[in-house]
Amino acid sequence: MKNPPSKTQWKKLYNLANTVAELKPWKILSDYMVFGVRLSDYDINGYVGIAGKHGQSRGVFVYMGEPSMERVRFMGSPEIVMELSMLTLTFEKPETLPDKDRKIISSLKLNYHSVEDVPFFRSYSPGLHPWYLNKDDAAILIICLEQAVELLRRGKFEKLLDMRSEEKKCLYRIPGEDGKWTEIVEETPENPEFEKVFFIRKGSLDDLNELPDSNKSIQARLFPLPEPNGKKGERPSFAYMLILVDSETEFLLTDNILEIDSTIRDMELQVPEMLINELVVHGIKPKQLEIIKGCKLSEILRQLGYENFPVPVKEKKKLKALGNTLNILLNSLFYRDDLPDPGITRNAPAQSEHFHEVDDRIHVIKVALMYDKSVYRKIAIRSDQTLKDLHDAIFDAFDREEEHLYSFFFPDRPTKSKRAITDSPEYTLTGMTDEFFDEGQNDASEATIQSLKLRTKQKFYYIFDWGDEWWHELTYEGVKDIRKKDLPTVIVARGESPPQYPDYDEED
Repeated sequence: MKNPPSKTQWKKLYNLANTVAELKPWKILSDYMVFGVRLSDYDINGYVGIAGKHGQSRGVFVYMGEPSMERVRFMGSPEIVMELSMLTLTFEKPETLPDKDRKIISSLKLNYHSVEDVPFFRSYSPGLHPWYLNKDDAAILIICLEQAVELLRRGKFEKLLDMRSEEKKCLYRIPGEDGKWTEIVEETPENPEFEKVFFIRKGSLDDLNELPDSNKSIQARLFPLPEPNGKKGERPSFAYMLILVDSETEFLLTDNILEIDSTIRDMELQVPEMLINELVVHGIKPKQLEIIKGCKLSEILRQLGYENFPVPVKEKKKLKALGNTLNILLNSLFYRDDLPDPGITRNAPAQSEHFHEVDDRIHVIKVALMYDKSVYRKIAIRSDQTLKDLHDAIFDAFDREEEHLYSFFFPDRPTKSKRAITDSPEYTLTGMTDEFFDEGQNDASEATIQSLKLRTKQKFYYIFDWGDEWWHELTYEGVKDIRKKDLPTVIVARGESPPQYPDYDEED
């Protein structure tokens, strides 16, 4: 970590975090309300918002500048959190903290043994994975937290900007020459990011129009790659991949990687013409281009204007051919057992807006048959492994022979009601639903154990085979000191595995 905060800065940050925790602003303010802080020394406005009222991690976000604030305000793709310049204070379970954060707390002689959640600070930058604060980050976050505390203590929030509205006026806290802070309400400055507009060169359009019309439908997606780039100890970066797939044959036409050399916006501006050029290379003028509704590519083409793209565009909730091809591609590129551990989690699942560095601690999960809890297995699994990895371990642990659909469910509290279980957040099999799930569903292969923020003794549920309905109750037993290399693995087994098909007659 280059140019780390001073000890004085860390003390201020933790003291301010403790004050924020006492004020409990997430019980007062909606996640959508922000106010501005004029950061004169840095020539930028910070937009301060509170998170936690609607169920996600509690804390304070500072969106750095109008580009980041307006991306949150006007764009809604799942990748948005990785495209922001942002500083965050969140409150996390003590067992989820990486070792570096533990060392900082220890060096400050702070005692968080009696609290449920511990302050957790991170810096976000477009194209880079979340990282530790540097000295400037700390200075900015201290100023913004001080102003948030002042505003919260006064309890007057009517002039805050509601990011769900079209309103342009915002409350700003402004430093005076005498060191005192004052308030003004004024319109937010123009976003310089949107001064750069999309265009497609005439030559590219002519090349496509010279091709004969085709009856093919081509499916396309733009998404961030799930593995980081970078040397150990350095801040990892990430790139995007653009893929095109023949919807009928599921043949992969294109898998181009787009690096973020300057800004996210500059990368986005390349995409429409890149799509056209790839179609020209393959000699295809399709009858339509199919994309996922609400994802990154739909945002880009909507800004361009569908009427300005030379191929009819159709948005869909799911794209089966693209999903199948994407799963095969990513498995071949990233998810092989012989690849070295990258040392950082893949993109967090949809339910979490925050990312954490992966540590090497081992989690233990007890998996019991719901109808006979005397039959159970205790499975040890790493922080960066996923619910898909846990499913594979359960499959082997209970000696199953044939794969079927599965799902994990996370209700608010233990329950015996299957309806309550299935109404709770669901993580399910990649490929059958793709990653474009029905409401409430998430991708099991992207949900790392660490990202789930499980509490000790928390119960959740797992079903294997929706036909025979093998239900299981899972209990999180916390972090253990386990010396195992090949994980996940069974560390305790009780009771015989029942046959997968109890009524199966071997003589038939």
